[in-house]
Amino acid sequence: MWSKLVLLPRFQQLPDLGLPRFQLGNIIFTTSIDTGTYLPSCKLTVGEWLNTWISEYTADWKPLTVCNYSKQIKKHLIPRLGAAKLEDLDTHTIQLFYNSLTKSGLAPKTVKNIHGVLHAALEQAISNGYIHKNPTAGCKLPKVVRPEIKPLEPEEIARMLKEAKKDAYDNLFIVAMFTGMRQGELLGLSWDNVNFKTGQITIKQQLQCKDGVYFLETPKSGKCRVLSPAPVVMES
Repeated sequence: MWSKLVLLPRFQQLPDLGLPRFQLGNIIFTTSIDTGTYLPSCKLTVGEWLNTWISEYTADWKPLTVCNYSKQIKKHLIPRLGAAKLEDLDTHTIQLFYNSLTKSGLAPKTVKNIHGVLHAALEQAISNGYIHKNPTAGCKLPKVVRPEIKPLEPEEIARMLKEAKKDAYDNLFIVAMFTGMRQGELLGLSWDNVNFKTGQITIKQQLQCKDGVYFLETPKSGKCRVLSPAPVVMES
């Protein structure tokens, strides 16, 4: 006599042992208890978990990162996958979702970013004991082709420097050209981070904007870095 009746989902693959399905379910249930792999049924939908994850598990993230992830969740993930049960979400369903994003015209990099959001949320679901494994792990993503970077020719640099001198923000253009700093780093650069004696620039912060509010944040890498640009930068 089996002490507990376990009904398994129709899609779950079971070994062919010549036993009724409910008995096989009880065998698997008993084995999972003995091996410590048993997980109680999770009633959360994918949408409910995504909303919980982005609001409760991202406190140490940069505000703009949380904002961007939230947009991907609301625009793409919840409309297409939100109604599914978290424990029922499988690799094939996610792969079809990714394929549809590509067919709709989204760039491979955008699809990859959406995948990153879903993957991270499901990793936390594993840590919480809601699911056994991450179904995004087996998905195939479209290939991201990096555009070829073509540096300016010497005559193009000379022409740009000449034109920059006509603008009130000519210093900004010159620093950008000779340092490769990101836009937020350029706009967040302050005089105390420029050492004219050593000819060095220290990048400690970047300017970001969220919901129309500007604020200073640590660099994207989370670490400061020191640049030694060409003398023309300090002379500007």
